Amino acid sequence: MSASWINEELQEPNVCGQGLLTTSHYTGTNYTTTAFKTANKVNKSLELKTKRYYNDYNTNSVNANSTAVLGMIQTQQLDASICIDGLEFQSHSSYSDTATTEDMVTNLERFAALGLDIAFTEHIPFW
Repeated sequence: MSASWINEELQEPNVCGQGLLTTSHYTGTNYTTTAFKTANKVNKSLELKTKRYYNDYNTNSVNANSTAVLGMIQTQQLDASICIDGLEFQSHSSYSDTATTEDMVTNLERFAALGLDIAFTEHIPFW
C-alpha cells in the first residue's frame, strides 16, 4: 500500500527551486518535513507498511519544477527521521510541449538514482 503524503506543493512559476510552497497556516513553514516525519511515526507506532510518496505536477521532464522537487527530496533524505519511498509524476501536456522522450527518461533517471519508487498517477492532455 502507498499513500501520497504531500500533493502539489510547488507554486508556479518555480524559478531555481524557489517555488516550493511555504505556509504557516497549519504546521509551519516546512510542512513537507512535518508530514513525512508524522507519517513515519504513525507507520512505526502502528506497525504499518505503507509507502510514503510525494506527488506533484509538471515533473515529468527536466525543468524548474522537477529540479526543485529533486532538491527538496534530496534534502529530506538527509534527515534519518524522514522516509520518502517514492515519487508520483503528474503530467499536464499540450500540443505545444517541447519535452522529448529523451528528456523524460533523463528526468526519471535522476529520481531513480535516489532509490525512489516511481509512479505515473495522472496525465491530462490539453489540446
